[in-house]
Amino acid sequence: MSGRGKGKSAKKAVSRSSKAGLQFPVGRLARYLKKGRYAQRIGAGAPVYLAAVLEYLAAEVSYASVGQLVLSILDHNRREWCGHVLV
Repeated sequence: MSGRGKGKSAKKAVSRSSKAGLQFPVGRLARYLKKGRYAQRIGAGAPVYLAAVLEYLAAEVSYASVGQLVLSILDHNRREWCGHVLV
């Protein structure tokens, strides 16, 4: 054999998101950057960086909203509990 084709050691594909340790889809963002015609050429690191920034922002927003939810629950419980009697 000439060493071509799938032999016994076929490797499983690894996504760029998993290589970067991200949850956001790097490949999809790369496709959107290319189709959006933002520039003539898009570097290999640009979609990875964009995915990391978007993931960070999503985490911050969700963390802030959970914090607000917890504070509103605590405030609601404080208002309703008055000694031994529920108001």
